[in-house]
Amino acid sequence: MRWVVAMMLLLLGAALVCGEKLPPGVHTQKTAGGVPFVVHIPRKASGMIFLLHGAGFRDINDASNVWRGWAQDWAKKGFIVVIPYAKGGAWSDAQLGELGRLAAELAATYSVPRRMGAAIGHSSGAEAAFKLVAANPSLLSAAISLGGQPKLNAQLFKEKNLAGYFFHFKNDPTVPVSAARSAYNSLKALSAETQLKEADGNSHAIEFYLAQSRQTVDAWLNRWFRTKARFLGKVGQDDSLKWQEFSENLFQNPALKLVLIYSYDSKKDGKSKVCQWLEWDIFPNKEFQEAVRGIPCYKWDRAGADKELLKKFSKFKRTGLYLVDVAKQKPIKSYKSPRSVRKIAKEIARLKEKYEKQKK
Repeated sequence: MRWVVAMMLLLLGAALVCGEKLPPGVHTQKTAGGVPFVVHIPRKASGMIFLLHGAGFRDINDASNVWRGWAQDWAKKGFIVVIPYAKGGAWSDAQLGELGRLAAELAATYSVPRRMGAAIGHSSGAEAAFKLVAANPSLLSAAISLGGQPKLNAQLFKEKNLAGYFFHFKNDPTVPVSAARSAYNSLKALSAETQLKEADGNSHAIEFYLAQSRQTVDAWLNRWFRTKARFLGKVGQDDSLKWQEFSENLFQNPALKLVLIYSYDSKKDGKSKVCQWLEWDIFPNKEFQEAVRGIPCYKWDRAGADKELLKKFSKFKRTGLYLVDVAKQKPIKSYKSPRSVRKIAKEIARLKEKYEKQKK
């Protein structure tokens, strides 16, 4: 009987590694590198949360039990919730790398919107949470410290539009509140998104932190996801495609038949939902990348363009993505509002095939 149970757990773990969906519910798994975790799978995923324990936990059951209430609450909101256990009870960079790969796999398998993810950690788990977010800024956008003293790169948080929240008891006997103040002030000094909540209390126990912080953490994180999580720290920084810089000489190249042009204004479009959609959801998508393979990709930052160039290429003056017939200097398709990536990929693949036949 034990052999059967072991085989079932092994197969469940293999299913996730292979990118196959697990059914809605709670599952105990291991990453490819052996990090055990409990994952709550909702019926439809709208985001992703990692809950990271501090020191003193014995095993995955111990870790998952203390976070159960938080996990159930976020799962009801449509979030995939991951509760991992650090081998030896302490988080290493190697284990955090495993969690980063797990985040990418969950996002791809369950179509989790990019940046709608966070990591929450208690005590030493807080530093792990900030490291995990900093290493995966296209998937996770917020890190939360409960009684921790995270070391963080404030400049990176500012550039990548990452948020940091700190909840700390004023008289925590293990980690002084000054640790949270220091991390908070480093972010605030650069005008990065951050908040510090100091509460009355003299305990370091995770149970007290979870009970006291839940309401304020939920309110802050919900507001972040709703309003700012998808903002682009810098527009035009996507590296998913081999972008070339746009120039008017582009249309004088007889070898080019079909090109993609990404038109944007880097000074104004950080909050543009079109740019967020393109850079977070479309460009990194494997199906889209396959569809545009072989099509030269150009980006045009209109913020740096002179008036004559703007006038000459007014067909591309609106922010969006354009599939362009080079000979005619004319867009044959434009994408200036969010649409299904699958439909766009099929549409571009079909047009690419049509133009390839014309070349022959």
